[in-house]
Amino acid sequence: MKKTLLNNYELAVLHRGANEEKEKGVMIHSWPKYETNELLCDYYAWAMEGAKVDYEIVVEALKDLFQWWATYFTCGEETARAIHKEYNDELVRELTARCEAARKKNIEELEEILQIMEDTPNE
Repeated sequence: MKKTLLNNYELAVLHRGANEEKEKGVMIHSWPKYETNELLCDYYAWAMEGAKVDYEIVVEALKDLFQWWATYFTCGEETARAIHKEYNDELVRELTARCEAARKKNIEELEEILQIMEDTPNE
């Protein structure tokens, strides 16, 4: 599997964020308490033989955390939280719309199946 590496700047921001979590108790999500540090540990664990880490998920999560920490250090916590909330709200809206479309499609397919069953003579 090809490994996608984070660059030095991303790693520096993430390490600074991990320190902020530890020293000031800043949390992006309500759990885990030291999310950035735990994901960084998983990121470095890929080189260890037998490590049970889904590397692609870890890298994507760290890239998301990098965006949050970069905004936090550049614009402040309030702005970072507002942007994070808007992103999450948009994600929920998009997922809700997709679920609703899938639900409607499933209902239509079930109605078609029921119609076929009603139109098929019993033997």
